[in-house]
Amino acid sequence: MKPIITILALVVSCVLPSCSTRPSAPDIQISLLFDMTDKVVAAFPSADEFISQLNLKEQPYQSICVRISTISDKDLNSATVLSLEKEDEWASNITIRRAKIQHFAKQLQQCLSAIQGADTSCHSIIYRAVAAQANRLAASPAKRKYLIVYSNLYENSDINFYNPGTLRVLQNNPNIIQQRLEQEVALHSLNGLDTWLIYNAISYRDNNHFKPIVALYQRILQAHGSTVHVDTKFQPL
Repeated sequence: MKPIITILALVVSCVLPSCSTRPSAPDIQISLLFDMTDKVVAAFPSADEFISQLNLKEQPYQSICVRISTISDKDLNSATVLSLEKEDEWASNITIRRAKIQHFAKQLQQCLSAIQGADTSCHSIIYRAVAAQANRLAASPAKRKYLIVYSNLYENSDINFYNPGTLRVLQNNPNIIQQRLEQEVALHSLNGLDTWLIYNAISYRDNNHFKPIVALYQRILQAHGSTVHVDTKFQPL
């Protein structure tokens, strides 16, 4: 009987860990936020253009999780989550893997196209949307975390960046606006988070309007540990 007991013990010891294991954290976790309050600012990348920046040619077996959502006049907006699961390089077929990557790109393009056709809204709840996603990503155990915001960042809620008086306060005493925003949503530690603020100004006046606003976002996010990039497109490589 003793050999049988030993064998059973070995079987149980092999099975129990497999029942308790959790899915591993993704290599890359991304949150895409598209500002739908103004069609002019919604500069949509193509899925292929976006995925080309994730180094999938050189590292095709990495895992990626992308959450796509919008900025609108509401705090709660629908979101779509797409995942490309990690695979073992030595146990996988590269041709099949590339087909999976293409399928992932196709799904992403469908999401981007659907958002592109969505209606705009009159008000812009931007800071709370950005802060919520920054906090969400900060809690993720992913190796690389990107928050990518396509917006001119013109808040138009209780704080109105279209108001010349508000803009003057922002330019002369940004601490006042910063405190008001951070009272709405407190940011957690954002260490390890790369934030990309994407916008291409449409005029000289628009550029001058955008500069103090994006500087404020840089200041707030960097103070909590995020690395912040301001650019016209996402290009981490």
